[in-house]
Amino acid sequence: MTVVRMMRNHEVALSDEERLAVVRYLSDTRGLSVAETEGLRYILEREPVANDAGPSELMTQTCSRCHSYARVALQRRTPEDWEHLINFHLGQFPTLEYQALARDRDWWGIAQTEIHDFLSATYPMGEAPAPYDGDLSGSYILAGRQPGQGDYTGTLTIAKADRDYTVEMVLSGEVERRFTGTGRIIGAGEWRASLSDGTTEIRQVFALNEDGSITGRWFDRTYDVTGGRISAVKAGSAAQVLAVVPPRLKIGEATEVRISGPALGDGLTLPEGVTGSVTAATPEGITLTLTATGSRARSSWIWAYRRPRLWPMTASTASPSSPSSRWRGSAATAARSRKPRPVRGDGLDQRRGRSGRHRRRSRARLSARELAAREFRRGGACDGGYQIRGHDRRAGSLHARRCRSQPRTSDVDEQRRQPQGRRRSRRRRAGAECRGPSLRDRPALRRRADPVKGALKWET
Repeated sequence: MTVVRMMRNHEVALSDEERLAVVRYLSDTRGLSVAETEGLRYILEREPVANDAGPSELMTQTCSRCHSYARVALQRRTPEDWEHLINFHLGQFPTLEYQALARDRDWWGIAQTEIHDFLSATYPMGEAPAPYDGDLSGSYILAGRQPGQGDYTGTLTIAKADRDYTVEMVLSGEVERRFTGTGRIIGAGEWRASLSDGTTEIRQVFALNEDGSITGRWFDRTYDVTGGRISAVKAGSAAQVLAVVPPRLKIGEATEVRISGPALGDGLTLPEGVTGSVTAATPEGITLTLTATGSRARSSWIWAYRRPRLWPMTASTASPSSPSSRWRGSAATAARSRKPRPVRGDGLDQRRGRSGRHRRRSRARLSARELAAREFRRGGACDGGYQIRGHDRRAGSLHARRCRSQPRTSDVDEQRRQPQGRRRSRRRRAGAECRGPSLRDRPALRRRADPVKGALKWET
C-alpha cells in the first residue's frame, strides 16, 4: 500500500522487479508476524464480508469513517511517525475537518492528543520478527468453500524455484479446476502467489501458521469478491479432518460423503442410527456411502395467530376453499383487536396512506389492501363479515376489521377518467358523496364520517 501510494501520489518510477525488491525489504525489516495480523487479515485477503470496528467509539469515528481500521492496526510506527501521519492526513485531505464526525468536535485537537497517544502506545515500532527461512516445498491437502459454488477439496503442490516457488492448485468440486503459477514468501510467514487456469487469473493471500498448516483466501484478480477460503495441511502429517462434504444426511437415502484429511485410513466407526461403508480411500481422504435410519418428522400443525394468544389449527380445518370461522375471525376476535379506525369510501386512501402513521401501516397490509382495491374496481359489494386485514408488525398477529364500506364502481371509474392534474385530492377522492368545496375556500364547512356508508360528507 505504501509503495503504491508513493508511485501514485509522488510519481516514484519503479519497475516490477524494483517494486518487488522494495516490498521484500520492508516486509523483512518492518513486517508483522502472523499472530499480530490475527483478526485483521480481512483487509489483506480482501474478504468482502467483514466486521470492521475500532477498539473504541472514538477510534472508530476518527479512523474507520474514511477507511478500514485494519489499515491502522496493521502498522507499527514511532511517536514521531504517527505525528507525521496525522499531519499528512490534514495536508492530503484538507476538508476532513468539515466532514461528518469531525465538524461537530475539535478534530485537530483530539487527533494531536488522544488519538496520537493511543496510536503510539498501542502500535509502537518494536522489533520486527525474523523473516521466514524454511522450505515450503511439498504436496498439501486442502479443503474450502467458495460462496455461490459450494464446498471443494483438492491439492496444493509447491516446488522451490530459486527465491520463489512454482505452484499448482487443483480444486475438485462440481467441476475440477487446475491453476498454475508462481508464488513467494515475504516477511515472517506471508504467502503471495499469482496463478491462472488459462482463462481466469487469481491471487493467493495465505498465512503460514506455526503448526505447518496454510490458511487464507484466493480471489479473482479482476473481481476480488469472487473467491474462496482454504485450509491446507501437508500430506503425510498426523491424521486430521479438514472437511466433510456434504455435512448432513437425508433419512432413508444413501448419500456419498467425502472426508478430506491426511492419514484417515479405512477404519470406520459410525454413530447409532447411521449405517454405511468405505467405498474409496486415497492419501487425500476417504469416500463413504452412508444411510441414516429413523422416522421422518411429520408436521401436522399450522399455527395461526390471534391476539392475545396463539392456538394450533390442523391442516384439514384450514382449507383455502372454505376457511374456517377460527381463521376468519369472529365478533369476539374483533372486540379484542385494536379499535378499527373509521372506514372512508373504498379504502384506496388507506392503501396509499394519508399520513405518516397510515403509510407505516400500509407496508404491512399492502397485499390485503390490494385485494380490497381490486374487488372495489370490479364492483363487488361487502358481505358485512369480518375480513383478515393483514399482519400487524407491532402486535405480531393477524387481526380482523368490520367491513362497512359500500364501494361504488362508477365513482372510481370517474376518478380514473379524469386527467392527472384535475383529479380530486386524496381526502375528497375517498367518498362517493364528497362533492363539496375545499376547506380553504369554505372554512365554515366541516366534515364528518358517515358511519353507514363510510363516506365523507359536508354540511354547514
